[in-house]
Amino acid sequence: LHYAILAGDYECCLALVGERAVLDAPNNQNQSPLGLAVEHKRRALARLLLDEGADVCLRYRTGHGAVLPGLAELQLQSFTDEEVDLMEHEFDFSQEPDRFGYLTRVDESHPSHQVPPRSLLGRAIHTELRKQQERERKWSLMLERFFRTGERHRKMVSRTYKGIPDRMRGSAWMVLSGASIQVGAQKGRYAELMQSPGSQYVKQIDLDIARTERDHELFVHRFSSGQTQLFNVLRAYSIYNSDIGYCQGMSGLTAMLLSKLNKARFVTPAPVRNNSTASSSADLSPAEAAAGRQTGKVDADELPVVSVDLPSGAESEAGDGKRESRPLPVPEECGFWLLDTIVHGPQFSMNDLYVPGFPMLFQAFQIHEHLLQQHLPRVALLFQQQGLATSMYATKWYLLMFQYQLPREVVLRVWDLFFLEGYRVAFCTTLAVLKLEWNHIRHLEFEGLMDHFRL
Repeated sequence: LHYAILAGDYECCLALVGERAVLDAPNNQNQSPLGLAVEHKRRALARLLLDEGADVCLRYRTGHGAVLPGLAELQLQSFTDEEVDLMEHEFDFSQEPDRFGYLTRVDESHPSHQVPPRSLLGRAIHTELRKQQERERKWSLMLERFFRTGERHRKMVSRTYKGIPDRMRGSAWMVLSGASIQVGAQKGRYAELMQSPGSQYVKQIDLDIARTERDHELFVHRFSSGQTQLFNVLRAYSIYNSDIGYCQGMSGLTAMLLSKLNKARFVTPAPVRNNSTASSSADLSPAEAAAGRQTGKVDADELPVVSVDLPSGAESEAGDGKRESRPLPVPEECGFWLLDTIVHGPQFSMNDLYVPGFPMLFQAFQIHEHLLQQHLPRVALLFQQQGLATSMYATKWYLLMFQYQLPREVVLRVWDLFFLEGYRVAFCTTLAVLKLEWNHIRHLEFEGLMDHFRL
């Protein structure tokens, strides 16, 4: 590709791009193909590379915007005005992040933000902290047991229904979903995908990242470490899962997974090797891996360490009593396999929710309408009389698992149960929401219903 650019051979460059040449590979002078085209004023070739997203990979790799002299003008010419505004916009929040990591502007004069008396505030904070510490301790013990024996604690289900402590969610979601098994069984696969040639979806991924969770501390700044993790996961997954590639809803889901994995505070003990029964993770067939995900029970040696706030290596106990180094997956690798588990895991099976045509989404609509007739006939009759089709109000509910339709704390509780019980939680949550909303919607007509559900 570098030689074709130097020769000014547009047809050759076009053919190489069509064969998925690596668009950001450096030459001996550490120049990318795009940098070489800009330096030698090959405007047509530079535009070709820009249209294929060459600048996107380069900008995320370096962590900032226009990294090449003379590139800024060409970059802006390859995007619409709306896209440029999204890429250049920086959010400025004056408030510290809340406990979920979201930044908000707060009116200090508002009555809801007035500070209570010091004595009351002190007691409330102390009580809440003590409760959180006790819940985190219990979850630490449960997850420690899981990584030591491969078995779930008998109280894990009831404690999940009560709500997982926020700092434990990343590790708990990995365990409940079975993604922790995937990290061990597919060791090195994510690194291979990161070295793969560019994806055809990089421009759309970049555009969606520019407007995804921008009020969260991890994604507030363009080309930050959080946005880079998000870009890497989505780009790698678009290569890994060719059936889906990439669709818009995946950026929000992945952002939420990464936000919890980056906050994970759980440090697992070293799994104990059992040489008599252990089998290599490379020997696991897809069916065996799926069975392990479904039962949550595998050999302890197959369980990876999923803590994400430690150095890049850790020690584990070998069968002969010696210590050996075990790598710790980074948040984005855990996020990649957690996303894959949601898509392909037997209890989730959301692959058909995102493939072209969205077959699972329409199946979910049919199930939804049947459940509505059976459990909430008055709601079903109201929607039928007002001509409100299921697709008008429930599409994002089933595609995004209520990520932007419910308060944050409620959304996280729903996702706790989602990772525990599977996709059927979406139907239960939908019925619960409509049941609670009945008194607010019972007298509304079509326009009022549309406004109520913000459609």
